[in-house]
Amino acid sequence: MRKQAWKAAVSAAAIAAIATIPMAANADTVITNGVTWRYVVNDATKKTVTLGEISGFDSTTAATDSNRAMPANTAIDASLIPWTFDVDGETYTVTALSSSAFNGCTKLTGVVSFPSAVKTLGRSCFSSTKVRIASFNGLTTVYGYGFGSLPAQPFPAMPNVATFGKGVFYGATFTGTVRFSDPNTIVSWRSFMNAKGVEAILAVDSTKTFNVDQMADGATNMKVIFMGPRTKGSSLSNGNMLNSVTGCKVYVPANGNWDGLVTGGSNNEIIYYGASTNLDFSVDDAVGKVVATPTTEEALVKALVAAPLFKTHFGWDMKVETTNAIDVTVGTLTPGMFANAGVKAGSLMLNFAVKTQAQLNDVLAAVPSDVMVGIDPTGLTENMVVTDRENVFVKNVPGMTVRRRANGGFAILVLRSR
Repeated sequence: MRKQAWKAAVSAAAIAAIATIPMAANADTVITNGVTWRYVVNDATKKTVTLGEISGFDSTTAATDSNRAMPANTAIDASLIPWTFDVDGETYTVTALSSSAFNGCTKLTGVVSFPSAVKTLGRSCFSSTKVRIASFNGLTTVYGYGFGSLPAQPFPAMPNVATFGKGVFYGATFTGTVRFSDPNTIVSWRSFMNAKGVEAILAVDSTKTFNVDQMADGATNMKVIFMGPRTKGSSLSNGNMLNSVTGCKVYVPANGNWDGLVTGGSNNEIIYYGASTNLDFSVDDAVGKVVATPTTEEALVKALVAAPLFKTHFGWDMKVETTNAIDVTVGTLTPGMFANAGVKAGSLMLNFAVKTQAQLNDVLAAVPSDVMVGIDPTGLTENMVVTDRENVFVKNVPGMTVRRRANGGFAILVLRSR
């Protein structure tokens, strides 16, 4: 193919650059925006190309100006990357970036907005640049170590990515929450090793295996990880998932695929949830809601602790429902737990089994007044008084009766035979 610039005006500096760039046998060049760009034609019929020259997308070949998409010392804004260009009257479209396409281009700045036609990012393609990623947009495959040493920035949306290579966010400074929402997402090992700003990982719908070997090893800000009920974890071989991670809460499904895998670090808590446990979650990520169904007091506390984490990091409102009467311990449930959780009242009441006045007082003090409270007094041996409050219902138990009090509220009376 004859090399031809599609812009008529070419600077003297650009012409000089052509003479100094070593040519590779399978690479072509085009000049636009005063820069000489290297590319490889993928499909001559469809006129699609890959920017950069390193063979393949997962090459560990050292990046040089003979195989980058442009010379390393080029000072340019990312908005000027030519996603389409003309050669010999034909328009070519970029569909991929090769390995190390911009690796070490420290003067590449600005915001990268990938057109929908771009599907693949090669290994280390943006490592050590100064760019910010607006969105992964139409990308479907991102190879490893692509985003090391970028400026700190919010984690980009990635609605269509199906495959992430190993170490893809290794040492990255992305901040906030990583959301894996595609049902076919594959995440390889060391994905978030040494990540500096990622606070949370969310994988609600993924059905594929997450390789947890050293997954978040050395992550410095990880606070919560939630793996959806259909996710699977692979075995550990070279290191622990949470090595050097402190104070992270990890919610994993009790589906047998995660047993013994979420290890390492210190003060991390692993919560198994599902129909076989005392705590289950039903998640609707599209509308931002999660319903917790705890069956024990301990599980209820775990749900209340999870609620503000889920709200802050995932945007979920939590609703709590109970299907049985939860036995309570004096002093365990507090008003602060419910206030901090900000849980929404469910369509069902929260049911508690109480046997003493102190237990009853704790429940009524802790649960917000707009939430229906069901009281099961089975086993009660002394009379109890419910202060004047709406939305309190008492289960009908033989040998007991409920009477209204003249000064408000009602009493639960234990009937004794004479």
